[in-house]
Amino acid sequence: MIAFFKREMTFTVALIATLVSFLFVGVQPSSFSSVDFRILALLFCLMGISSGLKKAGFFNSLAHMILKACKNVRVLFISLVSLVFFSSMLVTNDVALIIFVPFSIMMLKGKLDDKSLAALIVLETIGANLGSMATPVGNPQNLFLYSYYGLDAASFFSVIVPVSALSYLLLILLCLMISRKAVYDSSTSSSIEAEKDMRSTAFYFVFLFLALLSVFRVLDWRILFALLAVFLLFYDRSIFLKIDYVLLLTFVCFFIFSANISLISSVRNFLSSLMARRPFITGILTSQVISNVPSAVLLAPFCNAWKALLLAVDVGGLGTPVASLASLIGLKYYLSSTSEEHGHFLFCFAFFNVVLLLVLAFFSLLLI
Repeated sequence: MIAFFKREMTFTVALIATLVSFLFVGVQPSSFSSVDFRILALLFCLMGISSGLKKAGFFNSLAHMILKACKNVRVLFISLVSLVFFSSMLVTNDVALIIFVPFSIMMLKGKLDDKSLAALIVLETIGANLGSMATPVGNPQNLFLYSYYGLDAASFFSVIVPVSALSYLLLILLCLMISRKAVYDSSTSSSIEAEKDMRSTAFYFVFLFLALLSVFRVLDWRILFALLAVFLLFYDRSIFLKIDYVLLLTFVCFFIFSANISLISSVRNFLSSLMARRPFITGILTSQVISNVPSAVLLAPFCNAWKALLLAVDVGGLGTPVASLASLIGLKYYLSSTSEEHGHFLFCFAFFNVVLLLVLAFFSLLLI
């Protein structure tokens, strides 16, 4: 049990904060009514669909195709970072990294030098955080804010597309700084066959389409949830075990915690004052400490400036390792799978994150 709470530190903090908040306000009906079951159901569905596509071999097959086509390290970087960037728009940043970072390490360890591999994993991690901001389903905070403020597609994309486009351009420029030296032999990847279950892939892409319709409020989320649950029950029950239920419970805790602290007048007035004066800066700084997902849930009730908060928690995923849960995934996979000196990796992570955070934060301020 102790090991679980240490491993799931975000959930542990959320649970403790929620329990402590009850000491100040008591058990209130409004606390539990604040839980957004639409968000939880959509997150459940997206995680199930992503796990299904992964199990069907779709992502591995796609990655193998890209690896075979790459002729030098620079093209390899651009291809893999782009793959993570664009896939995170649909399967979330966390899932994209869970799929592609271990794959990259497995395929390229020993074929790239240590510094190049470290730089690749850092750029993939940043790519997942930045690519996921481009859609309402790309990350949990977008999904929450899109639903919380009742946004429409036109409003959302008009704000986020310019920042996302600049993000991709900056990532490509960083990849172009990599030497073209052909230390990677693409022919070695052809010896490993990537199998893909076409039938399952087709099924899960249909559900992904239905999920997008639900996010954009074309299809009722309860219909999506029911259809997917029945499908998994009879077709692929193992996917139920791959859902990140801890993440769902973390959301429940933060929903309740946010409702509870809004009942404490001094805290409510303090947060309201901060969000009224500096919503963008507050969102970024809060994300650096408690991560961008809980920051979005915590600050939304005190902020009417949805553009500032949306950009703050998306751009605020850069910076410290805890600013985004996806960053912790990239760090964990690299540090646990390599025995080399990690100083260069940590330097690259800090340098690229801080530089991109400053550039994108300045650009975002011009849009608000």
